[in-house]
Amino acid sequence: MKKTFLGALALFSAMLVFAGVAMAVPGMPHQFYGTVTINSEAAPNGTIVKAIVDGEEYTTTVVSGIYGQSPAETFFVQDPEPVNNKGKTIEFFVGTTSAATAQYADVTLCPDCGFSQLNIAITVEGEVPTPPETPPQTPTASAGGGGGGGGSGDPTESRLLRVSPAKAEVGEEFQFDALCKWNFGCFIETDGEQIAQMVKSSGFQAFRHVYDSEGEKTVRLYHSGTKPTLVSEKTVTVTEKIVETEVQEEPIIEEAGDNGQENIDDAQPPAQPLSTKENQDAIVATEETTTPTGFFGLGNFETGTNATAIGAIVLVILAIGIAFYFRQRKK
Repeated sequence: MKKTFLGALALFSAMLVFAGVAMAVPGMPHQFYGTVTINSEAAPNGTIVKAIVDGEEYTTTVVSGIYGQSPAETFFVQDPEPVNNKGKTIEFFVGTTSAATAQYADVTLCPDCGFSQLNIAITVEGEVPTPPETPPQTPTASAGGGGGGGGSGDPTESRLLRVSPAKAEVGEEFQFDALCKWNFGCFIETDGEQIAQMVKSSGFQAFRHVYDSEGEKTVRLYHSGTKPTLVSEKTVTVTEKIVETEVQEEPIIEEAGDNGQENIDDAQPPAQPLSTKENQDAIVATEETTTPTGFFGLGNFETGTNATAIGAIVLVILAIGIAFYFRQRKK
């Protein structure tokens, strides 16, 4: 009985732990995008769009009459823990004017419902209010799936993507550091090719890439979502690879002396030609000092000069002499 009670208590405790973990996981964010018009005209750049749900406020700004997608920054309404925003009403404002309402989708049941187009239009009396010079940036609450784009709304100004170096030769490495703040993940694209996929992370992730052609290259960071959305864009320059060639050294010419002429003190005088008489004396001296070669000086056996003929004659004379000698002894 005691063992059964302890087992039930352990099971109940485990259920409480897992329930606490599940409650601590934030819900999926709900992304909104669309056009903003004031008195049927595109809202000026920097116009503030505000979404309020359950007392939490999220803001973004208008670029070229658009919010929530390129060229503006991505816009999410969050579902931070322990709040559950699923099914709640979101109220949208343009400046301080109430503009529209929407319902927070249950993205776990309907993944495609978490990406909604909501075009906002308001009518105001008098002149359209001028937006502040420095509009607010990212949403005020950022737990969960992301928040704003980390910049002014212009992807080229976003700080979610960094490139290093900005200029390099063909075949040299570029490093791309990117921050992905979305649950659906992100990817990097350049030169018409997807070079990296990313998961949501609290820190920058580094990727390396080498280009095989020169020119201006655009690097883009998208968050995947139901529809890929551009969040950051940078440009790098790839130059032609420089091939080093060996430089031929110039011959060194000795500097001239003080009198403007080349220094010839150490030069050897050219050999003087011998006279005819001196040539004859030299030839005679050479002949007198020449040592006879071969057998008794009769020829040069090494080079074969008269060697065969002279050798045969010598052998015949020796043979005759020996024969004559033995014949005389017999008598």
